Amino acid sequence: MFAQNVVHLCEGDIAQNFAVPLTNGSTYNWTITPNIATITSGNGTEHILLDLNNTGVFWLYVMETDSNLCTAEDSILVEVHPNPNPLIYADGNLFFCEGNLVTLISDSVYMNMLWNNGETTSTIIVDTTGLYFVNVMDTNGCTNISNGIDVIVSPKPITNFLFDGVCFGIETNLIDTSVISSGNIVSWIWNLGDGSYNLGSNIFHTYLDADIYDVTLKVVSDFGCS
Repeated sequence: MFAQNVVHLCEGDIAQNFAVPLTNGSTYNWTITPNIATITSGNGTEHILLDLNNTGVFWLYVMETDSNLCTAEDSILVEVHPNPNPLIYADGNLFFCEGNLVTLISDSVYMNMLWNNGETTSTIIVDTTGLYFVNVMDTNGCTNISNGIDVIVSPKPITNFLFDGVCFGIETNLIDTSVISSGNIVSWIWNLGDGSYNLGSNIFHTYLDADIYDVTLKVVSDFGCS
């Protein structure tokens, strides 16, 4: 960049370009006061690269010496701003069953925010397994990435069953056929419709009266989803 009054940059920026117009036969001596940045290449030429390792304000000076040994000086004030330090946290559980959700919140509102799921607000609602974080930019144009939060969403079982035998006084066999996309079903609670209950994936029950019975089955996964 050509010399101007003041430049605002960010901590950790590397290979920042500074330059003055080239005069054939001239040499250029660049100095930094106070010495809080590093000239990584180009000193002696019209174009240098700086690494900005510290925050603060410094003057960047350049002295040009032409072929007649005449000199001239120019300077620029550089302010190096600290990078933002975004922090996100969860308002709710991070491990839950599908159908539920959790809100992830940024501790501050920044000029630009982009979550890795494409959202651009300071809070997002999450209902899918994944690692979530946000990229931010502050008013100085400095950027950073927040901490990451893992969300684990476990599937619910799809409940179903079969039965064999529909005569009263004779055992009816009730057989669980529920499925789950991951994990295991570990608990079965049968409401047999006649005031009785039973446990297990494969049960037998005798109905003492001819009637219509509303049988329901609740299954629970090893994560506690039902």
